[in-house]
Parts: sequence; C-alpha cells; structure tokens
Amino acid sequence: MEQEILRKHKKYFYLYKITNKINNKFYYGIHCTNNLNDGYMGSGKLLHKAYDKYGIENFNKEIIQFCNSLEEVSNLEKQIVNEDLLNNPLCYNVIKGGYYLDEETLKHIGEINSKQQIGKNNSQYGTKWINDGVKNLKIKENQLDLYIQNGWKIGRIISKEFKDKMKQINSNKCWVYKDNKSYHISVNNLQEYLNNGYIQGRTKDGIKTYIPHPETKFSWKGKVLVIDENNNKLWVNKNDPKYLSGEYIAYSKGKIYVKDQQENIIGYVSITDPKYISGEYISVREYNGIPNKVICKDKNGNTYSVDKSDIRLQTGELVGINKGKHWKQKTINNFKNYKWVNNGIKQTRISPDKFDFYLQLGYKFGKLK
Repeated sequence: MEQEILRKHKKYFYLYKITNKINNKFYYGIHCTNNLNDGYMGSGKLLHKAYDKYGIENFNKEIIQFCNSLEEVSNLEKQIVNEDLLNNPLCYNVIKGGYYLDEETLKHIGEINSKQQIGKNNSQYGTKWINDGVKNLKIKENQLDLYIQNGWKIGRIISKEFKDKMKQINSNKCWVYKDNKSYHISVNNLQEYLNNGYIQGRTKDGIKTYIPHPETKFSWKGKVLVIDENNNKLWVNKNDPKYLSGEYIAYSKGKIYVKDQQENIIGYVSITDPKYISGEYISVREYNGIPNKVICKDKNGNTYSVDKSDIRLQTGELVGINKGKHWKQKTINNFKNYKWVNNGIKQTRISPDKFDFYLQLGYKFGKLK
C-alpha cells in the first residue's frame, strides 16, 4: 500500500536505453521521477561494473517512451526486456522486465542484492571522499596517500548552492507515518495520506519524534519528551499544562544516556542503576573524557568534521571553528521583568504576560527553597 501511494505521485514514467559508446552494449530500464534531470543512470549490476571499467562519460542515455503510470511502463518493459533480449551478448540486463508489478519479487530481489553487497562486495567499501578545495572526488583508500601528497584533503565540500537547493526541496515537504514507518512526502499529497490512515509526524522506535505545526512545519523549539500517566512517551510543548503541573514527567529526568564497555549504546538508564554506579555502563558524554569528533576549518574557510586524533589538527593545517573567539555577554537583558514561580515541585522563570496563566495553574511567585 505504501509503495503504491509513493509511486502514484511521481510525475514522469518512462522506458530508457543506456548504450556503451565504446562497444555498443546496451541496457533497458524504467524510471519514475518528478525531475527529468535527476541524473539517474540505471541500477543494473553489470551496467555499473561497466561504468567502473569504461567511465560513465562513455555511456549515452535516451528516453524511449513516456507512459502514464507505473503499470503501463512496467508492461512496456516486460515486452522489450524478454528472454530473447537477455540472450543477446550485447545486453547488460540480467532479468526479465516487468517485475515492478510484483512486490514479492521486488522484495526477494532486494534481499538478495543486500546480501550480495555486504562488506567488500559493496561498491562503496574502502572508498573515501577527498577534495582539492574546488571539487570533490571519491577514491579507493589505497590511492589516498598519493592524492594527499598532491595536495588533496580528506572530506568533501558542500557548496552553498547545494545547501540552498536542499532547503528549497524540503521546504514543501512533511513527514507522515503509519505502523511505525515514516515517509517524507510533498505537502500537496498530505490529505490523501491522511485519508489512507496515515498520521502527520514522524516516528522512531515507537516514539513520535516530530510534532506537526498547524501549517505543516516542524520545530524542536520549545518541545520536551515526556512520559504520561500510562508510561507512554510523547513530545509536548514545554508550556503544556500537564507538563507544568507535573502530570507529565520529562523522560530524561533522573536518567543518563550510556553505553557499555564494548561501546554498544544502551540508552537512558536511571542514575541509580547498579551497572552505571559500578562503571559497567559509561556515560556517552564522559566516554574517554571528550567526544571523538571536532568541527574545524582550513585556511580557506572550508569546514570539516574530523577525529580529534587527526594529524592536521596537530600541525595547524586545520583549526577549531571557535579558535580565537570568546563568549561575550549581551548588553541587553532579555529577562527584564521576568519572575520565578513554582508549584512546590518545580520552578520556572516566566515573562509578565504569563503571570495570570501560571497563577491559575496553582503556581506561586518565588523559587523553591
């Protein structure tokens, strides 16, 4: 059901052919997309091996025919990518076309591909991104020293244009979920998802992690993860009356986020947990005293996230982004006329416009003693 809805809203469905300009070998496939310039160049295993061998620039892609639906384009592929075509020595295809109509077959093929691409069988195994300050390049690790000697650096540059493009793409999207599975969809399709039993928001491990704004925008600001009276986890606004009254309790209250000695994340446990007290569990923040990563920049202002043991930090080639800076107290008092209130259990500092609201909830002026 989910895949049917997701594919239904694609704008273009087409059959394409990719041809090797060096030896004339070819590959047929179908593609569903909203952007005809998305750069998609097929997913065939033999085809991608040919890309590695000849270079993707030596392949030409042409759209053979547009269709009106996934079913129509799948039927067209089924007619063309048949047994006779697979027997052609110039063909890169390895299975018959039309399997997009069969979800069970798709799932089976996906499971086989996943098993075949584990570890060293994965095309990305042993690769690293590097850059020369202008462009990015992905290489095998055994080539790294050669590139470093020629002035390349580990990591890749993300341009401002790309960041702006991603912000624009995501500005008109929202999350929905069903059966603990989340999907990132266009706001224009939201109502259809809601009609099919989806709920607006996003889940992770049973916890609703995003609270939808009435205008379908999401924000963490002012939110807190709490436990209700039935021990359910949910995100609420910090000004929620039930949270202010103590009926909802912060999920992390009296807890600490830990991992074991083998660095396996355990999650939140009570600060009185015997394993934490004995040292069997270690606070993630306290592990080895400091985090393993640091945000830094080079002399051109490019930023990177690197290990603290990176030799470039020691040589001064990279420096922390906050080096040479210091915190300065704002001259404007943002808490002017604010007052402390408490309900006997917890206290908070509020602005004058909220005095009446808190007093109605049973709060009193002053801090807890």
